[in-house]
Amino acid sequence: MDKLSCLKCKGVLEKTGKVNLYCASCDQAYGVKTTCGQCGDELERLIACGAVDFWCNQCNELKSKSSADYVLIEA
Repeated sequence: MDKLSCLKCKGVLEKTGKVNLYCASCDQAYGVKTTCGQCGDELERLIACGAVDFWCNQCNELKSKSSADYVLIEA
């Protein structure tokens, strides 16, 4: 996942959980939604033995972290 910046102040986001981010500059919390880089459909997260992959129901394919797009959503 590339570095994401705050949508309001462009500040640095700190990781507060597996899929949560926080901006200390403007006190804004965000969640992260993963979407397929090919079709744009939201991906299902698959976690096994420490590895994280994603499943796209639209493409009917397993996707890696590098092929996923990450979108900030306000929490």
